[in-house]
Amino acid sequence: MKKHLALKKELASYERYLAFRDILLTEQGIRGETGPTLVTLLWRDRKEITALYGSKCRKCGTPQFPVQRICVNPECGAVDQMDEYRFADKKARLFSYTSDSLAFSVSPPEMYGS
Repeated sequence: MKKHLALKKELASYERYLAFRDILLTEQGIRGETGPTLVTLLWRDRKEITALYGSKCRKCGTPQFPVQRICVNPECGAVDQMDEYRFADKKARLFSYTSDSLAFSVSPPEMYGS
């Protein structure tokens, strides 16, 4: 328990706490219509979303994320020749990132990377 308490992060305001607990209604704006991720979608794509599984071409060996049916290598282009490929344990380099203050979030901005 001490370890978990040492890792805590305090919220900047009581309003943010209320929003996280769904006690205080928050304005979603025009970009908030879609709402949170659907549980059924998360379950169906759980390997890709939570375990970072993609695919690897059997013909040329090109790994790709997300899972594809057609190889992204322009010299290959194989169709339906993919095996599962796990990216979670691989070293990677961040290519690009962005911060989106317009997307709905209880704690903006939303951060995305590729």
